[in-house]
This record gives sequence, structure tokens and C-alpha cells, in this order.
Amino acid sequence: QKMTKALRPLVGDTQAKKVGKDIHKFKLLHELNKLTDQTTSPDIERKELTAYSTLGNICYSIGEWEEALEYSGRALHLGKQLNDGIKVSEAYRHIGHIYKRRSEWDDALDNFKKALTISHLLRHPAGVSDSYRGIGYVLWRRGRYEEAEFKYSRALQVAKDGSRAVLSFEF
Repeated sequence: QKMTKALRPLVGDTQAKKVGKDIHKFKLLHELNKLTDQTTSPDIERKELTAYSTLGNICYSIGEWEEALEYSGRALHLGKQLNDGIKVSEAYRHIGHIYKRRSEWDDALDNFKKALTISHLLRHPAGVSDSYRGIGYVLWRRGRYEEAEFKYSRALQVAKDGSRAVLSFEF
């Protein structure tokens, strides 16, 4: 953070943030390297899951789509391995958002639907709301405005009402 702050006047905010994210990415990759030298345990796998998820987010935010897909795919695999439904749903949503940014609508929709199913079963309002929002965006971009509006309204309702709204919706 100190380096990002020091770089801002020299290279501008956008470039300074990118450098900061590249440094964070490097640190996570270094940490993952150290973790692979250790004996596998649930605690180490959980740390790997968190690191891959974070790496996917960093790469997404700086437009490195292939790397974002790779790291999010690893997070998805580890989430399934650890039977962590919240992280699995999060990975599917993240992959959906990556495909959405690349205008790969079918793949985006497929991942958002998988995330919605899992989030709904887990009664996880944030996951349900984000999944509906992603589906709504894809439908909007495909010109299916009424369906998009319906999905957006569901996303908003779940965001407002939380678990109560999750239980009342069918999808």
C-alpha cells in the first residue's frame, strides 16, 4: 500500500493500483509455492483455496482473463474437494463474471446458473443475489429485456430481504 501511494503522483492512480495488484499477486504466488512444499492437510488446502480465489479476483480486476479463469478454476476444484459450497458457488460466479466480461454469454449463463442453484440450496443471500444479477446482465446483453428485468428485480429483492427472500423464490 505504501508503494502504491508513493507511485500515484509519478504514474497516476490506475497504474499505481496495477503495480500494487501485481505485487499482491507475486506475494500470493510465492506463498502458494511455499505451501506446495508442505505436507497436504485441510488447513493447507484451505489456505490454497483462499489464495487461488484471491488470485482470480486480482487477475480479473486487471484484465488478465486467462489467468483469472485458471486461478478461479483451481479455486473451484479445491472448493469441491473441501466440500465448501459457498466457495464453489463463489468460484462459479467469478467464472461467470469473467466470461461475461469476455462476452461469452453461454458460458457466463451456465456458470451463473450453477452458482444460483448452489447458493439457493445453501440459503446464501449474497450468492443468490449476485447470481441473479449476473444472469440478468447476460439476458440484457442478449436483448431479452423482460427476463433481465425480472432477474434484476429478484437480485434486488434478495439483497434487500436476505434469507427470507431466498426462501421465497423459486428459480
